[in-house]
Amino acid sequence: MSSGTAAHEPETERTDGPGSADLPERLAASPVFMMLQLLRLARRGGGLAGGRNAPRQPGQVRLPHFGVLAVLAADGPASQREVADRIHFDASDLVTIVDMLEEDGYVARLRDEADRRRYLLTLTPSGLVALQETEERARAGRDDFLAPLSPEERATLMELLTRLYVHHISAAD
Repeated sequence: MSSGTAAHEPETERTDGPGSADLPERLAASPVFMMLQLLRLARRGGGLAGGRNAPRQPGQVRLPHFGVLAVLAADGPASQREVADRIHFDASDLVTIVDMLEEDGYVARLRDEADRRRYLLTLTPSGLVALQETEERARAGRDDFLAPLSPEERATLMELLTRLYVHHISAAD
């Protein structure tokens, strides 16, 4: 073109067809784009309450809340800092999550008998029930979400995701 601007030529390479994502090749070839899209789709029906923009209802367990409850169930009482470190959250971001869990009666903040200056988070009996109920809903959602994959493919996917997570979380520390 004489004006110095190039005409836009539409891309002809697409990944459309039966079983395809119908995406431009650049997007289909981007693992990060695909992971973000899968996360978005999983959040819609993955068994953990509400989408990102839906207001949280009292007692509702979302993924960050689930993480805190799971750590306390696995490790027992822990400081907020210890929980944040375990799930790789910023401790200041965890305050609001813990406040909500405390309001719901799922965790209690108790003075640490060994160090009276700090508090320990403790999973309450109703917190354990909420964790178990959320796990059941999440399991059903996960089975739905992963339905196209065989059990072997699911195991491979988890192995690959875990390897990526461990690599990147180790690099971040």
